[in-house]
Amino acid sequence: METSEDVDIIATNDEDIESQVVLDGILAQLDDRECQMIGKLYNGQSMTAIASELHVSRKTLYQWRKRIIKKIDWGNTFVG
Repeated sequence: METSEDVDIIATNDEDIESQVVLDGILAQLDDRECQMIGKLYNGQSMTAIASELHVSRKTLYQWRKRIIKKIDWGNTFVG
């Protein structure tokens, strides 16, 4: 699953703790590679940089993104 370097969020107040619970619930639904991608996006990396680092194509990352959105049932909110 995710590692501390993949997603660096530290809960400091009630709102942060609630956000952390939501994030933990989302990450629990994802496989390791999807968690890696989410963590790297959260930390500001571009899709191109992530693809290079994970040794996959950008097309693969966009497929993962669609799969993540489907898993967490956000519809088309973040699909461009």
